Amino acid sequence: MARLRVFNLTDVSTPELEQNGLVCKPLVVYDTLVNPGTEAEVEETAMSFRDAQYYVSVGAMAIGALPSAYVMARRREQVPAIPVASKVLRRRKG
Repeated sequence: MARLRVFNLTDVSTPELEQNGLVCKPLVVYDTLVNPGTEAEVEETAMSFRDAQYYVSVGAMAIGALPSAYVMARRREQVPAIPVASKVLRRRKG
């Protein structure tokens, strides 16, 4: 039987996910729990496809491949926008 590769995108907050209360939520596709920021392979049945399609429609899941917008947003969240400054020691002129 064919399998679906699904990605839980709820680890990156979006207005749509916030509106639906799905930020950082595990999602269930038929009988498989998919944690935020992870992927899983599920059997492709009518019910599992319907579950996945609902999550795709609200922006919480991707099927097959990660969207580039999600990848970029995830990188922005992992890398600080302003690097942490290190202390600079200067010699005093005598």
